[in-house]
Amino acid sequence: MDSSTQIASAAANRAHNQRRAVSLLDSERWLGPLLIGPAILYIVLLVGVPFFMALYYSISDTTTGGGTQGFVGLRNFTGVVGTPKFQTALKNTFTFALISQAVILLLSNTLALALQKDFRGKRLIRFLILLPWVAPISIGTIAWLWIFDSTYSVLNWTLRMAGLIQGPGYMWLGVPHLAMGSIIAVHVWRQLPLATVILLGGLSSIPKDIHDAAAVDGAG
Repeated sequence: MDSSTQIASAAANRAHNQRRAVSLLDSERWLGPLLIGPAILYIVLLVGVPFFMALYYSISDTTTGGGTQGFVGLRNFTGVVGTPKFQTALKNTFTFALISQAVILLLSNTLALALQKDFRGKRLIRFLILLPWVAPISIGTIAWLWIFDSTYSVLNWTLRMAGLIQGPGYMWLGVPHLAMGSIIAVHVWRQLPLATVILLGGLSSIPKDIHDAAAVDGAG
Protein backbone atom coordinates (compact mmCIF):
# COMPACT_ATOMS: atom_id res chain seq x y z
CA MET A 1 0.00 0.00 0.00
CA ASP A 2 1.52 3.29 -1.09
CA SER A 3 1.50 6.55 0.86
CA SER A 4 -1.39 8.09 -1.10
CA THR A 5 -3.60 5.11 -0.25
CA GLN A 6 -2.68 5.37 3.44
CA ILE A 7 -3.49 9.09 3.48
CA ALA A 8 -6.83 8.48 1.78
CA SER A 9 -7.65 5.68 4.25
CA ALA A 10 -6.76 7.88 7.25
CA ALA A 11 -8.87 10.73 5.88
CA ALA A 12 -11.80 8.38 5.34
CA ASN A 13 -11.51 7.04 8.89
CA ARG A 14 -11.30 10.57 10.28
CA ALA A 15 -14.37 11.65 8.31
CA HIS A 16 -16.25 8.56 9.50
CA ASN A 17 -15.39 9.31 13.13
CA GLN A 18 -16.49 12.93 12.72
CA ARG A 19 -19.81 11.87 11.18
CA ARG A 20 -20.32 9.38 14.01
CA ALA A 21 -19.62 12.06 16.64
CA VAL A 22 -22.03 14.47 14.94
CA SER A 23 -24.72 11.80 14.72
CA LEU A 24 -24.30 11.03 18.43
CA LEU A 25 -24.66 14.72 19.28
CA ASP A 26 -27.76 14.96 17.10
CA SER A 27 -29.32 11.96 18.84
CA GLU A 28 -31.71 12.83 21.68
CA ARG A 29 -30.55 9.70 23.48
CA TRP A 30 -27.07 11.17 23.98
CA LEU A 31 -27.53 14.93 23.59
CA GLY A 32 -30.02 15.29 26.46
CA PRO A 33 -27.88 13.56 29.11
CA LEU A 34 -24.79 15.35 27.81
CA LEU A 35 -26.38 18.78 28.27
CA ILE A 36 -28.14 18.14 31.57
CA GLY A 37 -25.36 16.04 33.10
CA PRO A 38 -23.19 18.96 34.35
CA ALA A 39 -26.21 20.63 35.97
CA ILE A 40 -27.21 17.40 37.74
CA LEU A 41 -23.64 16.86 38.92
CA TYR A 42 -23.49 20.43 40.21
CA ILE A 43 -26.75 20.04 42.15
CA VAL A 44 -25.71 16.67 43.59
CA LEU A 45 -22.36 18.01 44.81
CA LEU A 46 -23.69 21.33 46.06
CA VAL A 47 -27.02 20.20 47.56
CA GLY A 48 -27.21 16.42 47.68
CA VAL A 49 -23.92 15.66 49.43
CA PRO A 50 -24.35 18.30 52.20
CA PHE A 51 -27.98 17.20 52.68
CA PHE A 52 -27.12 13.55 53.27
CA MET A 53 -24.16 14.54 55.44
CA ALA A 54 -26.54 16.64 57.57
CA LEU A 55 -28.89 13.66 57.89
CA TYR A 56 -26.01 11.44 58.95
CA TYR A 57 -24.73 13.94 61.49
CA SER A 58 -28.24 14.38 62.93
CA ILE A 59 -28.34 10.74 64.04
CA SER A 60 -24.80 10.67 65.41
CA ASP A 61 -23.06 12.22 68.40
CA THR A 62 -20.48 14.08 66.34
CA THR A 63 -19.41 17.53 67.51
CA THR A 64 -17.49 20.39 65.96
CA GLY A 65 -13.87 19.34 65.93
CA GLY A 66 -14.74 15.95 67.44
CA GLY A 67 -13.49 12.72 65.94
CA THR A 68 -16.19 10.35 67.20
CA GLN A 69 -19.34 9.74 65.19
CA GLY A 70 -21.32 7.18 67.15
CA PHE A 71 -24.87 6.32 66.11
CA VAL A 72 -27.48 7.68 68.55
CA GLY A 73 -30.68 7.24 66.56
CA LEU A 74 -33.36 9.85 67.23
CA ARG A 75 -31.92 10.95 70.57
CA ASN A 76 -30.84 14.32 69.19
CA PHE A 77 -34.35 15.04 67.89
CA THR A 78 -36.14 13.97 71.08
CA GLY A 79 -33.75 16.11 73.11
CA VAL A 80 -34.45 19.20 71.01
CA VAL A 81 -38.25 18.92 70.79
CA GLY A 82 -38.81 19.60 74.48
CA THR A 83 -36.59 22.68 74.70
CA PRO A 84 -38.18 26.16 74.91
CA LYS A 85 -36.00 27.43 72.05
CA PHE A 86 -37.36 24.78 69.68
CA GLN A 87 -40.95 25.51 70.64
CA THR A 88 -40.40 29.24 70.15
CA ALA A 89 -38.74 28.63 66.78
CA LEU A 90 -41.62 26.36 65.71
CA LYS A 91 -44.21 28.97 66.72
CA ASN A 92 -42.31 31.72 64.90
CA THR A 93 -42.02 29.55 61.79
CA PHE A 94 -45.76 28.87 61.65
CA THR A 95 -46.55 32.53 62.33
CA PHE A 96 -44.18 33.69 59.60
CA ALA A 97 -45.41 31.14 57.05
CA LEU A 98 -49.14 31.65 57.61
CA ILE A 99 -49.11 35.46 57.70
CA SER A 100 -46.65 35.93 54.83
CA GLN A 101 -48.42 33.49 52.51
CA ALA A 102 -51.83 34.97 53.29
CA VAL A 103 -50.56 38.47 52.49
CA ILE A 104 -48.83 37.28 49.30
CA LEU A 105 -51.96 35.49 48.05
CA LEU A 106 -54.19 38.48 48.80
CA LEU A 107 -51.92 41.09 47.21
CA SER A 108 -50.93 38.95 44.20
CA ASN A 109 -54.58 38.22 43.37
CA THR A 110 -55.43 41.90 43.67
CA LEU A 111 -52.51 43.00 41.49
CA ALA A 112 -53.10 40.29 38.88
CA LEU A 113 -56.75 41.25 38.51
CA ALA A 114 -55.83 44.94 38.30
CA LEU A 115 -53.11 44.35 35.69
CA GLN A 116 -55.53 42.51 33.44
CA LYS A 117 -57.32 45.77 32.74
CA ASP A 118 -56.04 48.38 30.29
CA PHE A 119 -54.91 51.70 31.75
CA ARG A 120 -52.20 54.30 31.24
CA GLY A 121 -48.82 53.34 32.63
CA LYS A 122 -49.61 49.62 32.67
CA ARG A 123 -46.15 48.65 31.39
CA LEU A 124 -44.45 50.85 33.99
CA ILE A 125 -46.53 49.34 36.80
CA ARG A 126 -45.64 45.84 35.60
CA PHE A 127 -41.96 46.77 35.57
CA LEU A 128 -42.11 48.21 39.09
CA ILE A 129 -43.93 45.12 40.40
CA LEU A 130 -41.39 42.77 38.83
CA LEU A 131 -38.37 44.85 39.92
CA PRO A 132 -37.96 43.31 43.41
CA TRP A 133 -37.75 39.84 41.86
CA VAL A 134 -35.11 40.68 39.25
CA ALA A 135 -33.06 43.04 41.42
CA PRO A 136 -29.87 41.56 42.92
CA ILE A 137 -30.35 40.23 46.43
CA SER A 138 -27.30 42.14 47.65
CA ILE A 139 -28.82 45.50 46.66
CA GLY A 140 -32.13 44.61 48.27
CA THR A 141 -30.36 43.51 51.45
CA ILE A 142 -28.45 46.80 51.75
CA ALA A 143 -31.63 48.80 51.14
CA TRP A 144 -33.66 46.94 53.76
CA LEU A 145 -30.85 47.15 56.32
CA TRP A 146 -30.88 50.90 55.80
CA ILE A 147 -34.67 51.04 56.11
CA PHE A 148 -34.64 49.09 59.40
CA ASP A 149 -31.42 50.58 60.81
CA SER A 150 -31.73 51.41 64.51
CA THR A 151 -30.03 54.81 64.10
CA TYR A 152 -30.41 55.95 60.48
CA SER A 153 -33.71 54.26 59.62
CA VAL A 154 -35.38 56.02 56.70
CA LEU A 155 -38.67 54.51 57.87
CA ASN A 156 -38.37 56.13 61.29
CA TRP A 157 -37.41 59.42 59.63
CA THR A 158 -40.49 59.27 57.37
CA LEU A 159 -42.80 58.52 60.29
CA ARG A 160 -41.21 61.32 62.31
CA MET A 161 -41.60 63.84 59.48
CA ALA A 162 -45.25 62.80 59.14
CA GLY A 163 -45.76 63.44 62.84
CA LEU A 164 -46.71 59.84 63.58
CA ILE A 165 -43.92 59.16 66.08
CA GLN A 166 -41.79 61.15 68.48
CA GLY A 167 -38.28 60.56 69.76
CA PRO A 168 -35.66 58.24 68.25
CA GLY A 169 -38.17 55.85 66.67
CA TYR A 170 -38.64 52.11 66.69
CA MET A 171 -36.03 49.35 66.93
CA TRP A 172 -37.39 47.41 63.99
CA LEU A 173 -35.03 44.47 64.36
CA GLY A 174 -34.58 44.67 68.14
CA VAL A 175 -38.13 44.02 69.34
CA PRO A 176 -39.60 40.53 68.74
CA HIS A 177 -42.96 41.51 67.22
CA LEU A 178 -41.42 44.33 65.16
CA ALA A 179 -38.69 42.00 63.93
CA MET A 180 -41.30 39.44 62.86
CA GLY A 181 -43.26 42.10 60.99
CA SER A 182 -40.09 43.40 59.32
CA ILE A 183 -39.05 39.93 58.15
CA ILE A 184 -42.54 39.23 56.82
CA ALA A 185 -42.52 42.55 54.95
CA VAL A 186 -39.18 41.75 53.28
CA HIS A 187 -40.35 38.24 52.35
CA VAL A 188 -43.60 39.56 50.86
CA TRP A 189 -41.66 42.24 48.94
CA ARG A 190 -39.41 39.57 47.45
CA GLN A 191 -42.00 36.89 46.61
CA LEU A 192 -44.95 39.05 45.56
CA PRO A 193 -43.71 39.70 41.98
CA LEU A 194 -43.37 35.99 41.17
CA ALA A 195 -46.79 35.15 42.60
CA THR A 196 -48.34 38.05 40.67
CA VAL A 197 -46.75 36.96 37.38
CA ILE A 198 -47.90 33.35 37.86
CA LEU A 199 -51.48 34.39 38.60
CA LEU A 200 -51.47 36.95 35.79
CA GLY A 201 -50.27 34.29 33.36
CA GLY A 202 -53.06 31.97 34.46
CA LEU A 203 -55.69 34.68 34.13
CA SER A 204 -54.36 35.72 30.71
CA SER A 205 -54.75 32.15 29.43
CA ILE A 206 -58.52 32.29 30.01
CA PRO A 207 -60.29 33.12 26.70
CA LYS A 208 -61.67 36.65 26.48
CA ASP A 209 -65.11 35.29 25.58
CA ILE A 210 -65.42 33.80 29.06
CA HIS A 211 -64.60 37.16 30.65
CA ASP A 212 -67.15 38.90 28.42
CA ALA A 213 -69.83 36.35 29.25
CA ALA A 214 -69.08 36.66 32.96
CA ALA A 215 -69.32 40.45 32.73
CA VAL A 216 -72.70 40.19 31.01
CA ASP A 217 -73.90 37.83 33.75
CA GLY A 218 -72.83 40.35 36.38
CA ALA A 219 -69.73 38.50 37.61
CA GLY A 220 -67.59 41.65 37.33
